[in-house]
Amino acid sequence: MSANRDNLKKEKAGVNVVEGEIKAATEQVPQVIGKPGNFTTRVAKLTPPLYFFKTTAWDSAVASGVLAHLDEEELNRFDNAYGSVKNYQDAQKLTIPEWFAARAYFASHHILNAADEVAAEEKLRSFEARIEVLQHLSSEFSDDLREAIPN
Repeated sequence: MSANRDNLKKEKAGVNVVEGEIKAATEQVPQVIGKPGNFTTRVAKLTPPLYFFKTTAWDSAVASGVLAHLDEEELNRFDNAYGSVKNYQDAQKLTIPEWFAARAYFASHHILNAADEVAAEEKLRSFEARIEVLQHLSSEFSDDLREAIPN
């Protein structure tokens, strides 16, 4: 869990940066119609952090029956923490297709025309929505880890 906590700190910082970059790019879409500049390169660099979170200790405890030896309060704290890991991992998996869709769209549309504006914005906003979910879940995840393993 402490490795998850360390990775989550890095993940949260990265998610905040990416969210700001996506918002800025989305606002610029109307200004780059017909004048691409380095916009497609900039969008290609929008990358979610996607740190790895482990559940092997929890999975081993479940499989071995160790959980039966924990008191209810401790069990609930660990269950919440590993539930948050699972929720976050699921959200990360759902973010990847939106990220790839945005990258692919801009890689194949080097110059945006007026007809492309709506689709371009939609790709960025879909990616942004997934990043916002990660941001929300990271707060819950952080709280659950803090309760499971206080400093």
